[in-house]
Amino acid sequence: MLLVQKIFYFHLATWMALAVAVSVCAIGSAMYLFKENERRADRVAFAAAETGRGLLHLRPDQRIAVGGGRPGASGGNGTPS
Repeated sequence: MLLVQKIFYFHLATWMALAVAVSVCAIGSAMYLFKENERRADRVAFAAAETGRGLLHLRPDQRIAVGGGRPGASGGNGTPS
């Protein structure tokens, strides 16, 4: 049980921080899209997105795989792009 408790100390806190970063990014992006001259909201959304990416341990050149396809596949259906 001690190992499970140690895992929760890190993963639960990381998940909570990631949830906050995603929420701030969504709110900042919405403010930028629907209000005029909201450059500050765009900067806040960008910073939150970078923080979230850091919490996911992604390098700047990495992307999150969506669709489950192999590299070079488009849309996850297996056909090359």
